[in-house]
Amino acid sequence: MSDALRTRLRRERETRERSRIEGSLPGAVFRGFTEAGGTPPWFDAETARFRRTATPPDHSTAKQCPDAVGAWIEGLVEQRGFTGTVLVHVGFDAHTWLRCDRSRSGWARAVRDALGRWDLALLSSDGELLLVVSEEEYACLAFVSTGTGRERRCERKPW
Repeated sequence: MSDALRTRLRRERETRERSRIEGSLPGAVFRGFTEAGGTPPWFDAETARFRRTATPPDHSTAKQCPDAVGAWIEGLVEQRGFTGTVLVHVGFDAHTWLRCDRSRSGWARAVRDALGRWDLALLSSDGELLLVVSEEEYACLAFVSTGTGRERRCERKPW
């Protein structure tokens, strides 16, 4: 298969997936996709650091029902100082981020359901704050970083 054909097939698959995500998110949550090129230069290095087993999470909670995990994520977003819309990494070539309105309760569950996966990478609208949530066998873990790559510490709250 040629590179051109492989690229065309990937774009067609991404277009179908983008339409599916758009159709499955409530209008109150979905605020569109961003164009490619909006990913901060430090994003890949930070997400790679979070995947290392030696990196301790900033927050964790016992694995619970989807609504409880969604509420936990929403609480972390508030606690860490996200403002405005939240950008959710989808990783498409043409549209890398999904913009979400976080003003209504339940947005995190809706996004996780629409994407069909439990792991999320959330970026603040100013591109300076990253929250990565991953699901392990018995727990959900959250990692936080700022654009400088330094972890942003604050008092941990029990969720």
